[in-house]
Amino acid sequence: MTSTARARMTAEHFYLLSGDGVPRELVEGEVIEMTPAGLRSAQVASRINTLLGVHVDETRAGIVIGAQGGFVLARDPDTVRSPDVAFVSWAKLPEAQVPSSFGDFAPDLAVEVLSPTDRETEVARKVQEYLNAGTQLVWVVFPEMRRIRVHAASGTMHWLDEDDTLTADPVLPGFSCPVREVFEI
Repeated sequence: MTSTARARMTAEHFYLLSGDGVPRELVEGEVIEMTPAGLRSAQVASRINTLLGVHVDETRAGIVIGAQGGFVLARDPDTVRSPDVAFVSWAKLPEAQVPSSFGDFAPDLAVEVLSPTDRETEVARKVQEYLNAGTQLVWVVFPEMRRIRVHAASGTMHWLDEDDTLTADPVLPGFSCPVREVFEI
């Protein structure tokens, strides 16, 4: 009896696919095609990108990346994830050089904005992958509920409602905004 092992794709080969505009992630060497986000989810992600971007520009703390940016979270087999929004401090970018390809590191902050079709099991897997790779803070944003679930590297998790304040400590000291601002149109 003969068995054939399926070849797993590396992050470097996966990068060569990224120019065709089809949203994908690489999970343990397997290419996963993604459904484009709904407009509400995309609008909330854009809003978060703007809110974080203003603070990061003012503090010169690093860079904010949109959904097209990929991060290699694991090797052999390779996993590349593309959070809806990410923050990377200058400490991870020697000489302030932003890589042309995927970041071979985890973002300091990863934000996943859920669409109604997202499955909780897949979201939980992504959160764990980010944290295992070294991400310090993960925000899981629920536009329909107008709530944010915050996961910290310490293992803590808490919910924020519209009347709460969203912070990014210790990743982005000084960043603060009312949760309701995230969901404004």
